[in-house]
Amino acid sequence: MRKLLYISLFVFITSNTFITSNTFADINIVERDGSITISNSYFKIIHSKRTNAGLPSQIICNVPISLKWSDGVYHRSGFQIEKGLLASMRFANRPSKGADINSGTCKTLKILSNSDKQVIVKVDIVLTKLASHPRLTYYFKYCDSPIIDIVAYVSQQSPASWSELRLFDLKFDQPFNHWFCSIPAPLINERWDSQYVQGARNCKLRFDKEPLPGHWRIPREHKGQRWVAAITDGTLFGLLRTMRIITKRGWYDSWPYISNDCKNIRGVWLIPWEGQKRKFRCWLYVNKLTDVRRQMNQAYKQITATLKVSPKTPTLSSKKYKVGNFDISLDNGVLQQISYNSMPILSTASNLFEIEYKLKNGKFITVTSQLWKQIKVINADNRNEITVKFSKCAAAPITSQVTITFTAKHNKLMSNIAITPDRSAGIWRVRFPLIKLAPFAKSHKLYLPVSMGICIDDVFKKGVDYYCPYPTVGATMQWFAITGISDRIRRTISFATYDNRPFIKNFIVRNSPQTKNTSLLFAIDWSIENTGIAGNKFENPGAFVLQITAGSWYDAFKDYKRWFYTTKFAPIENPESAKRVAFWFRSWHGDWKKPYENIAKQTNVPIGMHSCTWFATPHDDYYPQYFPIREGFDKVLAKWKKDNWTVITYINGILHDSESLLFRMLGYKYALRDMDGKMTLPKFNKTVDAYMCIATDYWQKVLKETIIKLIDKVGVDGVYIDMVSGTPALCFDKSHKHPIGGGSWWIQGHRKIVNDCKKILKRKGKNVFFISEYPADCYAGAYNGFLFGTAEWYKDFVPIFQTLFDGKLILYAQEQSYAREPQLWRVWSARELCFGAQIGWFRTEEWRFQDNQTKQFVYGCARWRNKLKDFITQGKFIPAVSTGAPTVSYFHRRGWCITAPSVMLACWEKGDDAIIIFVNVSMKPADINIKLNLKRLNIPSAKNIELINFSDNKKLQTTKHLSLKPDEIIVLKLLTQTDRF
Repeated sequence: MRKLLYISLFVFITSNTFITSNTFADINIVERDGSITISNSYFKIIHSKRTNAGLPSQIICNVPISLKWSDGVYHRSGFQIEKGLLASMRFANRPSKGADINSGTCKTLKILSNSDKQVIVKVDIVLTKLASHPRLTYYFKYCDSPIIDIVAYVSQQSPASWSELRLFDLKFDQPFNHWFCSIPAPLINERWDSQYVQGARNCKLRFDKEPLPGHWRIPREHKGQRWVAAITDGTLFGLLRTMRIITKRGWYDSWPYISNDCKNIRGVWLIPWEGQKRKFRCWLYVNKLTDVRRQMNQAYKQITATLKVSPKTPTLSSKKYKVGNFDISLDNGVLQQISYNSMPILSTASNLFEIEYKLKNGKFITVTSQLWKQIKVINADNRNEITVKFSKCAAAPITSQVTITFTAKHNKLMSNIAITPDRSAGIWRVRFPLIKLAPFAKSHKLYLPVSMGICIDDVFKKGVDYYCPYPTVGATMQWFAITGISDRIRRTISFATYDNRPFIKNFIVRNSPQTKNTSLLFAIDWSIENTGIAGNKFENPGAFVLQITAGSWYDAFKDYKRWFYTTKFAPIENPESAKRVAFWFRSWHGDWKKPYENIAKQTNVPIGMHSCTWFATPHDDYYPQYFPIREGFDKVLAKWKKDNWTVITYINGILHDSESLLFRMLGYKYALRDMDGKMTLPKFNKTVDAYMCIATDYWQKVLKETIIKLIDKVGVDGVYIDMVSGTPALCFDKSHKHPIGGGSWWIQGHRKIVNDCKKILKRKGKNVFFISEYPADCYAGAYNGFLFGTAEWYKDFVPIFQTLFDGKLILYAQEQSYAREPQLWRVWSARELCFGAQIGWFRTEEWRFQDNQTKQFVYGCARWRNKLKDFITQGKFIPAVSTGAPTVSYFHRRGWCITAPSVMLACWEKGDDAIIIFVNVSMKPADINIKLNLKRLNIPSAKNIELINFSDNKKLQTTKHLSLKPDEIIVLKLLTQTDRF
C-alpha cells in the first residue's frame, strides 16, 4: 500500500427541516437541498455544502457541538502569517499569493452507498482560489458504530509545492474540558512512560511533584502515538491512527494531537507536500463518555483488527534447527522461537523480515517473509550455520530472491540478509530483523543509546515506543540491551549491528503492555542504496548480533566495545590544546568583545573559547561567505591567545545561502534533492538557506577551504562544524556521484572532509582538532569530540557512551542557553565533571544573571576537572560505584520538571590507580552509603579496601559511608592492601 495514514471520527448533529428520509435498522439518512444528515445509535452528524464545504459541521451526542474543518495546504514565509496562510514550516515556494484554506468549493456531496449495514458519503472539495487547484476527496464510512472511517485523496491540477498539508484538522467553536493521549512522549520520565497522559483545558500540567513553588509546564500540544481524545459535556471525541506515511525521505510519523486550548484536534500534518497524489486514512470516534482509556483502546483494537490480512502461505512443516547453542524454529517463513540453552527468547512468532518494494508503476507494496511460494532451509554440516532462501513472491509480480543466514558463535547469534530483486521492482525499505522478546526475569531494565545512555525500569509493564534514526542524539551507537533480574541473578540480552561502513538506519524498540501476550519488539529499518531504483540490491553491511550474557549491561557491552576498536571509528590521540581545557565560554552576538579576564582569574584553570560570531555576517545568514572576518576579531583573538586560551570557531557544515550569486552560479546543482528533484530550503534568519549534499566535490571543497583558512590564516586552534552529526539526510540527485537515497555516503562524506583537512594541516605542522554537535560513535576517529548532549530530561541516566570512549574522546560542555535555574546548573556541571566532559559552554549574559553561590560551585567543578585531567584523558571510565542518595528536582529551560540524584558520582581508573568522584548538587548536607562493584574493579574482597581523600591524603574512617556538605565535591583514592593499586 502506498502512502497511507488512518484516522477515525465520530460526530452528532441536529437538523429540523428535511426533504427526504431513509431509515434502516441501524442508520438513519435525511437529505435536503445541499445537506445530508447521518444518525445512528451513537451520534448524529450533518454534512452541508454551505458550511465547511460539505465536511461535517455539527455533531450531536449529549449536546450540539459545532465544528470547523481547517484541512488544506499552507505556505511558510519566515515566521509570519500571510493572508490566512499558517506560516510555520520551512519548505517550498509560494504557489500563489492570497491563498486561504477556507476558500474550498464543494463540487460533490452525495451518498455513494446506503445499505442497511453502512453508508458512504463522498465529499469533493477544490481550492479554487489557488492556481494549482488542490483537490481533496473524502469518503466517510458510517456504520452503527462510534467509529467513522474516513479516507481522503489529495491531488492538484498543476504542479506546486507546499510547506504543509493538514488533514482531519478539526476546530471546535467551544473548547472541551479535558484531554487524553496515548504514550504522548516516550522516554521522558515515569509519568510519561505510562500508557497515557491527561490534562484539563489550559491547565498548568504538572509533570512531577512540585519541589519549588511556581514551576510548572504549560504544554503547547499534546501528541498521541496511537490516539488522542477530548472530553466535553459527557461526550468523548477521539482521533486514532494506525500506520505511518511513506514520504520522499522514507517513513514519516504523523501523530494526532490536541491543542492546549482544547479547541483543535488534528490527524495528519505532512511536511512538506510537493503536490503529488496521496491517500490518507483516519478514524474519528464519538460516543458518550464512560471510560476514556477503555473506550479508546477498544476502538484502536477494533480498527487494527480490520486491517489485518491473513495471506495464503506455502506448506512447510514447522521445524527446529540447531545452530550452535541456539535453537531456531521456523514455519512458513515465520520465526516461531529462538532459544539459548533451552531458554526461550521470543514471546510470539514474527516474520523474519519486511521488504517495501517500489514497482515500476510507482506503487509501493510491502512483502513479509511468509508471502513467498518457495522457502528452502539449508542446514550447514558444521551445525553452526543455517541459510533460509525465499523465491517467487506470492504477493507481488516480482521474482526477487531473499537469503537469510544465521551463524552462532558461543553466546552470540548473528544474522544477515541479502536481497536481489529483478528489474520489475526496486527495494525501498528493509526491516530486518524483527525480534519479539519475551519476559525472562522478575524485573527488567531496558538500556537505550539515547544521548549518553538511558535506562527504563519494568519495561514490559510500560509503554515504550522508540523509533530513532542512527546516527543521531536519539541513537548514538548501534547497541541496545535489556537486563533481567531474578533473585540477584542478572542476565542480559543485547542487540547490536556490527556495521562499520555504516549505513543510516532506524532502530525500533516497541511494546504494548495492553496486549495479552506481553512482548518487546526490537527491529531495524535499513536505508537502502539507490533507494527504489529497479534492480537495486541490498545486503546488510554488518551482522545483526543477538547476545546472551550472564551479568549486567556493562558485561554485555564489552563485546561491542571490542568490536568498535577494530573499526576505523576508533578515537585517535587528541592534541594537547584540546585536552587541556577545563572550562568553556561561548561568545555570542553582542557579547563577543566583552571582557572575560575576571572570570578567568576566578576560575584559575585553562580556558576554552567557542566563538560563534567571528564572521561579520549575522548568524545562520549568507553561508558559506564567512570572510572577511568581523572587524576587531583579530585583536580579540590575539588577546585570548596571549592569555593562553584555546579558541575554536563556528562554521555550518550543511547550509548555503540560496539567494546568493555563488549559489546561483555554482552551488545550485549540488544541493540535497528529494525524490521529486526538490531542494530543502529552510529559513532560520534572514536568508533562505539550502541544505547541501556533503558527497559532492563542490561542497567538500567549500568546507575544506573555509577550514584551512580559519586555521592557517586566522590562527584558531580548532573548528566546530555545526549540524553535521544531526539527523543524516537522503539525497536523490544522480549527478552527485553517490548512491541515491540512503546508505553510508552521508557519514563517509563528513568523515572525509575532516580527515582531509587534518592531513593538509599536519603537513603544515598544525595539530588541530574538530568538534561537532551531537555525539555519535561513527564520527569518532575523524572528529575529536562532541558537545556533551546529556539526556537531561531523563532521570535514569546511564553512562554507556562514556564507557565506550573512556577519556579518548573529548566531551565538552553542553547546551545551557537560557538556563538560569541554579539547581539545573549544579546538576549539569556535576554530571560533566563526573563523566569526563569539560565544564561550561556558558554565554556571558547567562553568567551575569547567575547567583554567586552557583558560580562558585561551577568554578569548583572546573578546578577539579583540571586537577583530574590525566585520569579523564588517559584513564578508563568504570561504572562501579553507586549510592542510595535521594533525588533533587529542577526544571529544564523547555519547562520539563526533572529529577536527578542529589549526589553525582563516577569512578575512573588509570594504570594502578583509581579515584571516585562525589558531587553534592543539592543545597543540603548529604549522607550516603557507598556501594562498590568489586567485580568491575577486579578486587577479590572488600575487607582490605581503603579510601583516601585525594586532596589531603587523609584516610577515611569508613569505606561504607560518606557525609558531604552542601555543594561539596570530594574525590577519593581507592587503595587495597593487596597492592592491586
